[in-house]
Formats: sequence, C-alpha cells, structure tokens
Amino acid sequence: MKTTIAALLILIIALPAFSAGVGCRDEETLGECSTRRSNHGLGAGPVSTPDAIDKAKNETREEVKQSNSGLDTDTAATASATKNFLPLLRFAGLVGDGDVNEDGIIALDYNFGLPIFSDHDRGQIQALLNPSPDVFKPLLESASDEQKKALEDDLDDFDDIQISFSFSKSTEQSGREFAQYRSEYGALADALLERERLEIDTWRSTSYLDMHDELAAWADNAPAGTPHKADIDALVARGDGPEGLKFSQLPEELRARYKEYIEDFSSAENRWQTQKTQLVTGSALSAFSKLVANNDQYIAQINVGVVDDLVGPDTWGGKLSWEKGLTNMTSFYKKAGKNCRGISTTATSMTDRTDCLQKFEKYVKDNQAAIDNSDRVAFSLEYEDVDDYEYTDSGLGIDFKLPDEEKLIGSLAYSRSMPTGGLDRMDLLVKYEDVSDDDTLNDRWVATLTLSRRVGDTTIPLSLVYSNKGEFATDNSGEVSINIGMAFDALGL
Repeated sequence: MKTTIAALLILIIALPAFSAGVGCRDEETLGECSTRRSNHGLGAGPVSTPDAIDKAKNETREEVKQSNSGLDTDTAATASATKNFLPLLRFAGLVGDGDVNEDGIIALDYNFGLPIFSDHDRGQIQALLNPSPDVFKPLLESASDEQKKALEDDLDDFDDIQISFSFSKSTEQSGREFAQYRSEYGALADALLERERLEIDTWRSTSYLDMHDELAAWADNAPAGTPHKADIDALVARGDGPEGLKFSQLPEELRARYKEYIEDFSSAENRWQTQKTQLVTGSALSAFSKLVANNDQYIAQINVGVVDDLVGPDTWGGKLSWEKGLTNMTSFYKKAGKNCRGISTTATSMTDRTDCLQKFEKYVKDNQAAIDNSDRVAFSLEYEDVDDYEYTDSGLGIDFKLPDEEKLIGSLAYSRSMPTGGLDRMDLLVKYEDVSDDDTLNDRWVATLTLSRRVGDTTIPLSLVYSNKGEFATDNSGEVSINIGMAFDALGL
C-alpha cells in the first residue's frame, strides 16, 4: 500500500513536467499548445540576452586561449612567430643540444596589463634560467685539461640567467586585448539574436496567415453541414487568426499537419530562449576572438643577461618586433568601413548593427580557410651589447680576456596552424647575426623549424635548428641540432 501511494505521489509531482513535454492535444487551441510547447524545458526561466552574450564572450576567448599559439622564449631552439600576451603565468622547460645546452633551460613568462598609453597596453616579464650552465666556450678552449676540470667544478647551478621585459602598445589598429572590442562583439551578438528572434516571429506569423487562408479556402469549398465548417466560417467572418481554434475544430486532413507546424516553431522559440549562447558561439562570431588574436602587435623589449664570470660576459640590449596575422579585425574593419568600428547596443541602431553583422559574416565566410590556418608573420630587429670579458685565476694560471662586442640581429618568422583543430602549429624562423670584429660569428644565419602540439594547458615543441656557423666555432662548418621541450600555463589570471 505504501509503495502504491509513493508511486502515485511521484506521478502527481511529475505530471506537469510530463504534460509540458506532450505534443499538441485536440482539446487545446493552437495558441495554447504553442505557449505550452515554447515553455517546455525552460526550467528556472529563459536566458537573458546580456547573460548569453557574456557567456559567449568567455567561451570564445577561452577557445583561443586553449589553442596552440606557438612558443616564444627568444631562443633559437624554440622561438615562435607569436609572442603570447595572454594574462597567465607560463612555465616552460626546454631541452636540446643546439644553442640551448644539452641539459636544457627553464623559461618563465608573466603577462600583465600595463596601461601606460591606453587601458589595453600589456607587459611581459620573462626569465630564462639555465639550471646546468656551461663554462664560457672560448675560455674553456683556451684552458688545459687540468684547468678545464677545475673550472667546471667551480660552476654552480643557475649561474646563467637572462631577464627580459616586453611592452606591447595597443591602438585602434593594433593590439590583441579582447576588451578593446567588447562593445563591438556585444553589438554584433545582440543583432544576431534579434535577427533569430525576428525570423521565428516572422515564421510564426506567416504560418498562421497561411493556415487562415487555407482554412478559408477549405470552408468555401466544403458542402454545407460538413463537420467543422461552421466553426471556421465564424472564424473567417470575425477576421480572427486560427490561434483561437481548438485542434478538435480543425478538419481531420489538416489537424496533424498543423500540430507539426506548431511543434516546429515552438521548438525554435524554446531553443532561442534557452540556447542563446550556443546560437552565438555556433555562428560566424566564433571567429571573433581568433581575428582579435591575429591583429598587428608592436613590441618593445629590453634584455639583460646576468651571468657568472665562468659562464661569459654580461649583456644588455633591446629588440623591436612586429607581428601580424594575415586575417584579423583590422582588415575586417577596412573592408566593412568605419561605421562598424565602435558600434554598441546603446548608441548604434539595430539596422546599422545588422548591416555590420552581415558584413562580418561575409568576411568570415570569404576567409574561413585563412582564419582556421591562423597564418602569421613576424619581423624583429635586435641590438645586443656584450661587455668586455676578463677571467683571471692566479691559482690556476689563467688570465683570459676578450674585447666587448656589439651584435645586430634581424629575424623573419612565419607561423600557421596545422589542420588538427588548432592543436598543432608549425613555426619557421630565420635569423641573421652581424657581430662586430668577430669573423667567426659575423654573417651567421640560424634557421629554426618548430612543430608544437597543444595538450590541455601544455605545449610540447620539437625543433630542428640549422646554423651556417656554430657559435664560437673556429671554422665555418654548419651545425644542426634537434630540441624538444614543454611549456605549461601554470596560472590563468
């Protein structure tokens, strides 16, 4: 008995939800069924448009953050065409046998907002830590076997540290901060949802008009006394729409088809109310963050090398870089016109927002392959001053000196995603070095091909490095090396 009562209570509680999920019933009017089926599954209520747009923004930004943007550590072994200024802490362990010593280095990036000229300027501090440094190669080559062993024994861990500070300025045409385009994204998303809303309303209105005309034609042709003819004649005479008719008042041959109509546009209404975020993220606006991340980026960088005398001379220098994705928001605005820059949900008419949305959809459609490939190019010019070097150890009988020198380094890079959903990336970097008063390093070319895979928060790069002159080599023989590493986004801020 208790079991039966419990089952009845469960049935009574579940009955309203079950009833809401049932298709149109004969005793309902068309309008009543449409309202009930439209509200089916709303739960706590429909999702508001602003909430849906905010969620869509976060999802599309997160998708870009989780994609493989390459790796940039300013070393030939793993350099990428992309310097990532996403607000996070990144830890990278890199190993190889080329310009990076065979035991590897550790790279630590910290990115942060630095609003000097605009609210969207960004800064980055990067530290390259060498846990197992080598003795300065020219010093080692000048020493005897006994001296070499003594020098190597005297070397401590982390005696080789490189520190760099980078600044990226944002302008109306450059910068990769999503916040720069928050207003435009919201305006386009709002226009998209409003268009979906209007399409559903138009579909419903047109369907009811078609039903009305079809019922009127049916009544005109139906003989007197035909079931339901009187109800429909009265409806037509009043000029009412068919929403107030019960399904039981419809001709049998039309009833099932009209139930299907009501079900279709009611389901569309339900989806619009509950799945607005999916409507936005599943549209052309899913490419919005990718285009922002491909904008021009101008970077000024200061580098300082703080090393023990055994490792080599101290260095300092600066670097100017420019990076650009071949498809980006700037190129879209050039095609769309200035009227689409700075639009908002409050200051821009729905007509203008819809026009910009159509232009954005066309731009994405015309450039979809390039957006997926995320092709990027980068150019940089770097100056480095190397202090004069002197290492003296009277106990070992060493008195070694080198004059100071200057380096000019130019580099060109190309980067693109592989067809694996943004997980794999290919980077090609070519670098030229001009070193003053040093024929062994002057006219030195370094080419680096890097393939990297994104796995969760980790990027794993594999690099092939070629140099026409090995650094500190005594001849002009080329040098090839292979490097592998790992970068982990330790903290998203």
